Amino acid sequence: MKYIFVCLLAIISAALFTLCDTLSKIWAQGDPMSKWFIYLVIISPFAYFLFGYVTRTYGLTLTSNIINILIVLFTPIIGLFYYKEWHMVTPIGYLGMAFAFIGLVLIIFFGVRTEMR
Repeated sequence: MKYIFVCLLAIISAALFTLCDTLSKIWAQGDPMSKWFIYLVIISPFAYFLFGYVTRTYGLTLTSNIINILIVLFTPIIGLFYYKEWHMVTPIGYLGMAFAFIGLVLIIFFGVRTEMR
């Protein structure tokens, strides 16, 4: 049960980092002191706090892999579907995203020793 909770927190942390990435793109396209900058300044500490909490609970090796791979998967999904950046990714890039997903599955289901679950 503890492992599921940590995975859920990792997903929330990755979602916050992805939101920060998206807000950064929106902010960079407009006024430097726009509301998007304020949102970014407010949200980003929560992402780092949650990352710290998750890594403290389960260690840096496992949780940072999960969070960073989720960011690598979530952010392109926003870029592809929301910003329509399909033309920016090569077939090899899509293959890399598929490998990241496979790596995530392997880490979550087979990367944790039984006594840690």
